[in-house]
Amino acid sequence: MLKVIIADDERKVCQLIEKIINWKELGFEIIGVGHNGPEVYDLICENKPDVVITDIRMPGFDGLELIKRTKELGISTSFIIISGYRHFEYAQEALKYGVENYLLKPIEEQELKDTLIKIRKQNKEEDSKVENEIRVKKQMEENITKIHWHFINNIIFNNNSEASCDVNSINKEYGLNFRRGLFQAIYIKLDNQLSTEVNVENVLKEIAESTKYVLSNNCFEFVYYLSNSGVMCILNYSYENRQPVVKQFKKVFDKHKKYIESLLFSFNITIGIGSIEDTIEGVSISISSALDAIKCRITLGLDRIINNDSMDFQRTPVSKLLTVEKKLMLENVVETMDKSSFEQCICKAFDALHLLKNYSPCLVFEVCETTRDIVLKTLKEIGIKIEVLKSFEKEFNMLLDNGTSEKMIVNNIKSFVSSQLDLLLQEKLMQSNRPIRLAKQVILEHYMEAITLEGVAELIHMNASYLSSIFKNDTGINFSDYLINCRIEVAKELLKNTNSKMVEVAEKIGYTDAKYFSKLFKKVVGIKPSEYRKLYS
Repeated sequence: MLKVIIADDERKVCQLIEKIINWKELGFEIIGVGHNGPEVYDLICENKPDVVITDIRMPGFDGLELIKRTKELGISTSFIIISGYRHFEYAQEALKYGVENYLLKPIEEQELKDTLIKIRKQNKEEDSKVENEIRVKKQMEENITKIHWHFINNIIFNNNSEASCDVNSINKEYGLNFRRGLFQAIYIKLDNQLSTEVNVENVLKEIAESTKYVLSNNCFEFVYYLSNSGVMCILNYSYENRQPVVKQFKKVFDKHKKYIESLLFSFNITIGIGSIEDTIEGVSISISSALDAIKCRITLGLDRIINNDSMDFQRTPVSKLLTVEKKLMLENVVETMDKSSFEQCICKAFDALHLLKNYSPCLVFEVCETTRDIVLKTLKEIGIKIEVLKSFEKEFNMLLDNGTSEKMIVNNIKSFVSSQLDLLLQEKLMQSNRPIRLAKQVILEHYMEAITLEGVAELIHMNASYLSSIFKNDTGINFSDYLINCRIEVAKELLKNTNSKMVEVAEKIGYTDAKYFSKLFKKVVGIKPSEYRKLYS
């Protein structure tokens, strides 16, 4: 409903306007009536109406002054001016304020209706225009954000240092505003986001925008990228602003910590500070160092700022822990899907790690990541489906990302990979047994017919010789003996539960010769079919 205020010093005129049409039917609602300029002005300020129907001449101040003051307030209101005389000079003055609707007294019902319908249509068009502008603006902002994310995504996941591009080229390609100066990455990480009651992505967006708000005043450019559990931010600022920016990191942390606590959920927040670089090529280095700083939280603890430059851990190549021999051993246990041996391999690698003095927590992640790559490579080589490998990699990475201590990471990775190997082994056994299961199913469905090994092999699309070989390996007997046993078991049930003659029993299980059936039954069971019937019927 559009809100309407009626203004006229003559009360009867106001009453007439109120009753002359069905306001609700047209989509309007009268919310106030005033009889002088100040009174109507107060109503407008309080209610912000969509339409004001006002006489030109009123006590206090006239309709034109009322229109002028309303426009100065910035209130978007459509005015309909009414007058008992043809005050064209007033109409011309009203046009200056964008008033197009001018009615003469006595007011005609249809003329008022037409004017209101025109205003309603204009309002809808204006609302639609505003909504469209908001939608376009939002879409543009989302597109710009996606382009900025693409810049950081290229560096993180494609190992692209942008070394071949200068600042101007990058600005042009990604719509950025980088300048000559300093470049630095910071990574803000959330941990323990196990609650389904809160949207983590929304929390991360709030953290990203809040960080931008605090730091942007001292930066030429600020761009960010949202990961599953954190925000990677790239800062570009002048040499003179180095200290002011660094000092703001504590403010950023305190602000986010307070915000997280206000959510009443069990989150931990840690900020990893990357190295300060003086060229655009150094952005990838700063990102790597910010990520390394975050990894060190598994030793240094959560809910703090960790500056990569201040750490003095010893870096050791992962190849010293996972040697060529150990990698080959790992490949072998994955290929054979031996989960017990896999766990032993992991334990040995971390036993070797613990012998090192002051080792970097990053090495824990490197051992796990190398293990992941070996497992994926080996599983791919033995024919595991791509969909399974993608799912494995995604869950493995999530466990690694959510680990907040070395013990937690190692236990989670061992448990996960072991369970996956066990599942894959069971699936492999099911796959290898599938031809046998299909052959048994064919026998159960067609034992009463003259079936042969060759016929069954053809039905399940296998070589008869190969089927014969794997069938005996799986069941311990050859195909023909299994078929005989199957038929004899059915014959037993027929002998016990029916009065069928021996010839009929023989025919029902696939034999046309009753004597041959009897001889075969005695060979398998130890007694003749007739004796069996006497014993069990």
